[in-house]
Amino acid sequence: MPASLSRREAWWLAGGVLAAGVLVWKRQEVAFFVTDTVLQGRGRRLTRATKDDAGNVLETPDELAAAATAVMGREISTDVYSIARVVRSEGALEANPRAHVVLNDAAALGWTPTRLVTYSQDGSKLGRYGKQSGRRYATSSDPYEADVVAAELASAEYFTGTDITGGATKFVDKGAFGVQQGTGSYAALVESWGKSGLEPYNVPGFPSSFVVFRRA
Repeated sequence: MPASLSRREAWWLAGGVLAAGVLVWKRQEVAFFVTDTVLQGRGRRLTRATKDDAGNVLETPDELAAAATAVMGREISTDVYSIARVVRSEGALEANPRAHVVLNDAAALGWTPTRLVTYSQDGSKLGRYGKQSGRRYATSSDPYEADVVAAELASAEYFTGTDITGGATKFVDKGAFGVQQGTGSYAALVESWGKSGLEPYNVPGFPSSFVVFRRA
């Protein structure tokens, strides 16, 4: 084996290292995107809610929105704060379409987003944030600045008629079926919601595992 590489060999070696580096970088890019966008790029945590033994948040939505307002130094409405809690609790990578679904769902029922996400037939949960069990959406996690910004953006888009989900009123994550407590099969859900006139739809630019449902 020669003691030194020829120029051509050096270029081939560099190319191989670069190609391998690109493959590694692509994997790292995905990991970095997740951690930076969701974790590091999320800004300050706006509230630190307390919970009872059942996981219900003790502070009222208005109290938490006021706390978020104090941290951000500008008015954060209770509805925007409520949407932000859904975004953080359900999955911040799909923040925009999740926020639009909440807005659409609330409008379809004639409710405010806050009433929607704190509704429960269980009186002990009614009007309170918490786990999804007994609620339409999970709201157990405190939002960060990026979640509020996402909620504000979706709200602004909604009121100007822009909606990336095309009017969807429900969303699901396929990976939760069979794993998350209380879930059946995705196929059974599609069939059930299909009887109500809802069809699954993949939002462009988002993972196929994230599915919204809208009127046919």
